[in-house]
Amino acid sequence: METLFLIFVIFLERKMLESAEGARVRLVNSGSPCAGRVEVYHDGQWGTVSGFGSGASGWDMLDAAVVCKELGCGAALSASGDAHFGEGSGPVVARYVRCRWIDSALRRCPSWGWRHYNWISHSHDAGVICSDSFQKPAISLKPDSRMFVKGESAEISCSGNYPGSKFTFYRDGKIIKSELAPKIHNVVTFTPSEISAGHYWCEYTESMDGRERTSPERERVGISILGRND
Repeated sequence: METLFLIFVIFLERKMLESAEGARVRLVNSGSPCAGRVEVYHDGQWGTVSGFGSGASGWDMLDAAVVCKELGCGAALSASGDAHFGEGSGPVVARYVRCRWIDSALRRCPSWGWRHYNWISHSHDAGVICSDSFQKPAISLKPDSRMFVKGESAEISCSGNYPGSKFTFYRDGKIIKSELAPKIHNVVTFTPSEISAGHYWCEYTESMDGRERTSPERERVGISILGRND
């Protein structure tokens, strides 16, 4: 009997601790742990946060700042409430979140309560971009070579960590193409009819809340061209 009582006490203490600690938080669908759709682990399932009425009456920079601080990701750069990082598939677990500067975690922010709001649309899923989330772009070639025969074609792909970004390709400092990636993709592929010798690189820009940010670093690839008789 004492053993059963002890097990019950341990179980109760554990449930109280879980309740006090609240849900875990993560940012997904961006390729970076410091940017993406806000998801919270609540009641055994990952769910999203509704950003309906983003700005004065909904998800805003104060909310984003608390998420970034909780994740150790630096300062908040952007807050979105329009499923900018895609719509989630689980339940909406919080709505009308109103964080304050004194809040140290999202679970401590005033809201309409943590529960499964299964009837709420994911079209307003909240998103966040934190200061150290902007990764350098990557460039790849298909076929994977740095030497081509004159007249040969190739695919040059540029990828970043934000779907829907604007990608710009350069060769020796000159723009050869700019293209907007589809909203759910973070890669753009350039297919010239004939590849030329030179140094290729790319960059991408992300626009949110009226601000535009450009990737900080560029990865360059040198390509050589051989004549048919070389």
